[in-house]
Amino acid sequence: MNEDETFAIYEALSDAARDFGRDEERLTTLAAEARARQLDSATQQTWAASLRNCLHAIAETPTLLVRALSMWLTVDADVPLAAALLAHADQAAMSLDHPTELPLDAVSIDQAILVAYRLCSRHTSPQLSLGWLLSMARAHPNEGPVQRAVEQLLTHHADEFPRTTLQLLESDACVFQNLPAVQATTTVLVEQAAASRTRPRLREFAMTASMRLQYASLKRDEQRDIERGARQRSVMMQLVRSQRVKYASRVSIQIADHDAVREVPMAMTEMSHTLELPLSESTDPLIGRWVRKKLGLGPDR
Repeated sequence: MNEDETFAIYEALSDAARDFGRDEERLTTLAAEARARQLDSATQQTWAASLRNCLHAIAETPTLLVRALSMWLTVDADVPLAAALLAHADQAAMSLDHPTELPLDAVSIDQAILVAYRLCSRHTSPQLSLGWLLSMARAHPNEGPVQRAVEQLLTHHADEFPRTTLQLLESDACVFQNLPAVQATTTVLVEQAAASRTRPRLREFAMTASMRLQYASLKRDEQRDIERGARQRSVMMQLVRSQRVKYASRVSIQIADHDAVREVPMAMTEMSHTLELPLSESTDPLIGRWVRKKLGLGPDR
């Protein structure tokens, strides 16, 4: 398959008026080509670059994402392709403040459960892995295997990402709050959060934002005094001009040219994103890897 053929598949997948009956055929073609390219390192990188458009189109369409994950993540040979797709899906899901709602009614129970376990084993964004898990619970409410998987994997989310899981489940945009498993997990997490607030804390953790800024400013001033003294005593520094980015109330570039110092302000846009790291990976990486490997095998392993 050349780049033109790959682009043709991308155009078909991104077309809202496409023949939906051929989606599975297109996804199968991509999977077969990905398996073949894994054996050909000379062309794998070039083809992977042309594949990004297809993966982006799939990640942005819930029905395609569900079908692709149920086809690729359940077959060991296609897991690398599924991992590449999840990288795109995570980017879209991380900005959400609630679990992603996914249409899993057409996915078989065995496939849905295996995908749920493998999403957790890859530490996919909780918005996506929780969304798949709770969508599965709503699509198959009376199935014993589904109920057991939901109970186990909700506990996994609560253990690994307690703060993020609570925020997602308590969000006003969460459509799964009526599920009994969600209500029970939310109650446990609220109690844990309340108990953690009563425990002793280091004084540094109790500092307000303004106190942290003041403390950081004092440390910077101290470091600058040390550097200034070193530069004044250095013969080499008298021959060069230094430039540095300076962060204060605004961002500027500070240019020191011998005795003259000037600042050039820069326009910056504020942007931040907070992620909670898996607790087991932070406390005991060996246990964390063992847990992920066990989850990757699926249920009852």
